[in-house]
Amino acid sequence: MDENKKSVYRVSAECGPKMAPLLLGALVCIGASAMHSWCALPGLLFMVAVPVFVWRSMYRTLRDDPQAAFSTLWLQGICTFFFGALFIAPVMYASLRWFWPNYISDQVSALISLYSSAPEPEMKQMADALSRAVSQNGLPGAAHMTLEMIYAIVVSGMMGSLALSFCLHTLGRKGLAHNS
Repeated sequence: MDENKKSVYRVSAECGPKMAPLLLGALVCIGASAMHSWCALPGLLFMVAVPVFVWRSMYRTLRDDPQAAFSTLWLQGICTFFFGALFIAPVMYASLRWFWPNYISDQVSALISLYSSAPEPEMKQMADALSRAVSQNGLPGAAHMTLEMIYAIVVSGMMGSLALSFCLHTLGRKGLAHNS
């Protein structure tokens, strides 16, 4: 193994903190769009920037090591999302715990009123189920929502990295071969 070559975990650990502001921007803007609709657009821009960032980091890996395996690129993407999620987890927890403590209950209340006003009986059943969850203190807390968000980021990052790895591994190699 080349002494100067970084492991996929090290590359990911270095990329995760760099991607964290993009993830945090997306979460904050999309979350704030419930109160201020104009926040949705910057949130979407952050969401588009995340895969672009991962693409560029995977491309650098493939450029530095043209023999990098598909699984290496995919693992790099997954780990980058994991490390990025770990960096924003304390901010998300603090936000849900102290800055927006009613965010979850407000969102559930909005869903209850939306589902209650729908003409479909299935929607009314959903509103009743959510009302029971609220009355029985069955809403998730800040820690639970933070863990769920980490899972969501990693799983969506896993799927997105799969597609990016496939594209880079098949198309990127051809581009790198032409540049050589």
